[in-house]
Amino acid sequence: MRRGNTADTMPAMAAVASILQCIMFLAKPEWYNPATLCLMTGPAALLLCGNAAGKAIDAHTIRDNFTLVSAGMDHAVAYRLKDAGVLRTVTAGLAEPRPNVLVSRPTRLMKGFLAGSESRRTSDKNQQQFARILLGCGVAAFLFTLLYRKDAGTAFTALAGVLCLGAPLAGTLISAMPMRLMQRSAAQIGAVIPGWKDIRLLGRVNVLQVTAQDLFPKGCITLRGIKPVRKEDIELAIIYSASMLADVNTPLKDIFLGMTGDNRKLLCKVENLETLDGLGYMGWINGERVMIGSRRLMDTYDIQLPSMEYERRHTVNQRRVIYLAVSGKLFSMFQVAYQSDPDTAAVLDSLRRAGLSLIVDCDDFNCDEALLQTAYNLPVGTVKVLSGKEHKALEPAVAWLPESEGSMLHLGSFASFVGGLEAAAGAAEGEHRSSMVLSASVLISCILAMIMALAGGWPGCRFRHWPCIRSLGRFWP
Repeated sequence: MRRGNTADTMPAMAAVASILQCIMFLAKPEWYNPATLCLMTGPAALLLCGNAAGKAIDAHTIRDNFTLVSAGMDHAVAYRLKDAGVLRTVTAGLAEPRPNVLVSRPTRLMKGFLAGSESRRTSDKNQQQFARILLGCGVAAFLFTLLYRKDAGTAFTALAGVLCLGAPLAGTLISAMPMRLMQRSAAQIGAVIPGWKDIRLLGRVNVLQVTAQDLFPKGCITLRGIKPVRKEDIELAIIYSASMLADVNTPLKDIFLGMTGDNRKLLCKVENLETLDGLGYMGWINGERVMIGSRRLMDTYDIQLPSMEYERRHTVNQRRVIYLAVSGKLFSMFQVAYQSDPDTAAVLDSLRRAGLSLIVDCDDFNCDEALLQTAYNLPVGTVKVLSGKEHKALEPAVAWLPESEGSMLHLGSFASFVGGLEAAAGAAEGEHRSSMVLSASVLISCILAMIMALAGGWPGCRFRHWPCIRSLGRFWP
């Protein structure tokens, strides 16, 4: 108990009390009457077995998690963003008054895994308080029996009996089993949550950092039309667009590479490729400056474009227009459509019902809050697309590191990231319910043990020695 909260305390107290009972009966054989007293070593051994079973399950869980963590392949760690300045910057505009942001960082090794695995369980604090109550009941039963009944053998039996009856058989199992089930569920999607400290931290998260590729996976963005300035330039427009996007991290890349049949031999060499956050991309092909991006990008470089009224007619129903300019002149327009992914929509709906908001570290210049709110029916204030300045502020927090601390290891995909969160929430809920049942059982056991101590009745005692039974003896047949 001096070391703090632990689920081992009550089984250990029961074991010590049963050993003390045996020692006293060996020292004073005349105190022991097999007809009236019961040795508590059997119940104490059963409690220790239950405690050891929980420890064994914990050991297997840690071993299996360590196997996944030490696989030697690139993963991503999810951790709570702590930099106050960056936190204020990236969450400005969200409806969360006290945002706790969970971000992902690609890495190879997760630091602090063993320390996190050995963190204290959520139910340990309750069990520590019950251990004090149980010990108090045991001492009270011992003193009452010794002083009132003047029977030392029964007093030591009462002490051991109260501690054995009140100690839970599943003190470690109530956390070991939810943790084991969580490990198996999370492992199926490539996620690892080391311990209960990390589960508690994940439970306080209310904002998630995701990307446009997470929200619009492959197949959700489709090409709906190409409008070159000159019809004879349509093939060149496709090659230039595919060349500009071939080596950047954007969901638009698959569309344009798909138009070339994923044949990179057809692509042109792009020099000095530059990413303009929230606007598009600029580079040089065959000595000509090529730009592909949004209307704002073209306006920035004074590229003459069709009227806004014309663009509005082509941007209905979650459609957007992408402009391609070559040598300072408009070269082609591409119309793309964004469709919601059913699986992603179901996940976002569950996150919304759980009260979680999103910050989108966007790698698609077409993606904005309006598009996401329309595509996935997200309430205003629950999603924010980071601007270029905000993206740069967050960039060091999500940059690759060979080793990184975190609360969860996952594959880097949206399914693994959110699936790990859901598995952690399920484990927390399972332990919470089990802890409530255990708390009720310990309290009831303490009450029953005290009644038995006051009545003088313990397993192995004759009923005629119970004062309450003797007083009612005239009513028995």
